[in-house]
Amino acid sequence: MGRSRSRSGSYRRRRRDDRRERRNRSRSRSDSTGRRRRKRRSRSREITPPMRDRERSSSLSPATAVALRKRAKEEKEQAKREKAGLEEEKRLKQKEMEQELIEEEAAKLISKEIKKRVTAEVEKYIETPEFKQQVEEQKKRERERMLAKIQGEIEEERERLLAEERVKVARELKEKRRLEAIMRENQAKVEEQRRRELEAKQQADAARLAEVQRRQKQEEEEERRRLEEQKKIKEEQAKLLNKTGDRSAVSFGFGMKKKSAF
Repeated sequence: MGRSRSRSGSYRRRRRDDRRERRNRSRSRSDSTGRRRRKRRSRSREITPPMRDRERSSSLSPATAVALRKRAKEEKEQAKREKAGLEEEKRLKQKEMEQELIEEEAAKLISKEIKKRVTAEVEKYIETPEFKQQVEEQKKRERERMLAKIQGEIEEERERLLAEERVKVARELKEKRRLEAIMRENQAKVEEQRRRELEAKQQADAARLAEVQRRQKQEEEEERRRLEEQKKIKEEQAKLLNKTGDRSAVSFGFGMKKKSAF
């Protein structure tokens, strides 16, 4: 298939080069013919006298008349040759155009035939076991490539999710530690408050106990003094009673004696 395309391309390039070379040769011939024609016209204008001079020279010598007729004949023949050259040039151009059309048509037919044959060869080659094996191997390689790509994407996604999870865990751990620190700080504050309240309560209880003890001691002291006073009173009363009893006894004794005496 590659060789057929290269042959077709080289053939078309050669045909284009040939057509370009023929056009260049035709242009060069046309340019040279035109230059020669302009040069001859310039010479004929310089040599040919005006019509008024011809009319005036009707009485020229026979030699001059022969020369003039010869020159007119040569100019006529030259005009015929130029006309024939132009017709030949036109014919060559027409032939060249026809050749180009033929070559283009042939190139199209050749290209069409090459394409047809290449298509037939490709269709035939597609049905061969070798091509089918190549297709299967290519499919296998493509599947492996796709699987590797998918596996790579899965691995990248897994790494991304793991990284996100690590960041999330680190963030949660940091938040947990922060909350634990806050809780410890709050617990310390609560314990400190409780300690202060306990100390205040203990101090209040101690103050109340001291007050109770003071009052109790005061009451005991008052009771002791009261008892002492009562004791003193009783002792004094007892003393008084004892004194009174002795006197009564003496008086009673004296009275008895008197009675007994009688």
